[in-house]
Amino acid sequence: RESGSTLRFMLPIVCALGIETTILMSGRLPKRPLSPLWEELERMGCTLDRPTIDTIHTKGKLHCGEYRIAGNVSSQFITGLLFALSLLEGTSHILVTGRLESKPYVEMTQKALQMFGVNTENHDVHGSYPFTSPGRLQVEGDWSNAAFFLTANAMGHPVSVTGLNEDSPQGDRMIQEILKDTTAIPQISAADIPDLVPVLSVVAACGQGAEFTDIRRLRLKESDRVESVLAMIRALGYEAEAVPVAPYILPRFRVVFNTVPAPVLSAEAMEHCRADCVKIELASSPGMEGEGIIDGRGLPGRLAPETSGKLIARTVLRLSAKKEASS
Repeated sequence: RESGSTLRFMLPIVCALGIETTILMSGRLPKRPLSPLWEELERMGCTLDRPTIDTIHTKGKLHCGEYRIAGNVSSQFITGLLFALSLLEGTSHILVTGRLESKPYVEMTQKALQMFGVNTENHDVHGSYPFTSPGRLQVEGDWSNAAFFLTANAMGHPVSVTGLNEDSPQGDRMIQEILKDTTAIPQISAADIPDLVPVLSVVAACGQGAEFTDIRRLRLKESDRVESVLAMIRALGYEAEAVPVAPYILPRFRVVFNTVPAPVLSAEAMEHCRADCVKIELASSPGMEGEGIIDGRGLPGRLAPETSGKLIARTVLRLSAKKEASS
């Protein structure tokens, strides 16, 4: 009911199986983003709707083909598709657009599928082969959970942690490298290790401080983890702030697209855009606020991607020329 990973795994799986299903949600889960996975499942053969805010109804069946998914919203979308497309008869391809964040989680999924006889190299999914059990598997230790105990040990409280695979594809294995010098972590990207931010923020607060970048997706978790981390650090008696990057980067661009289906650019932030900036909203749920925003929500999901790209390009060129002429 409140598990985002379960929802994002099971939604494409039931669509691949062609099972008419009602999924129940509660807590913060109904507000967590499902776009662009939602639109892609509909494009490839399924019908999805929300009879109520806390339910999803599915019917229809997915077919093989090329699935396009943005890599900067949730790696769980790609994991769910890898599972689902493995169940179809035939070969499919997952085209990941943009940067793939939390890439290690996708690689873990591919490794698990390979253990059961399903090859997904280069995101080509060959679903014609049956799953074959390897017989016996040993589940390796979880670096995400171990990070808290490893941190305690690094901060002078003797703790021994066993059962971890140092060659694991788990992204949070990076904790062992980061903790080698707890006084020298000036900047950390959370792009591939979002689950380490809470514990590493404590390390930073007790040391020389640090700057965490690529934290946008932390606001889309089961809670707003950015606000949770800030509250925790302040409760411990330290200082922490979430610094908006918009004032520093928005003035550089003449065109701003948004594809994130959650509030990421407030009206105040958008005021830092250039006067001749063309602003286009493409996410299914608005992520930009303010005036002068072109509403193109859902466009790539309704039309062929190439056609959509041409329409967007023409719009940008036309509006840019218009603004240049009037300036």
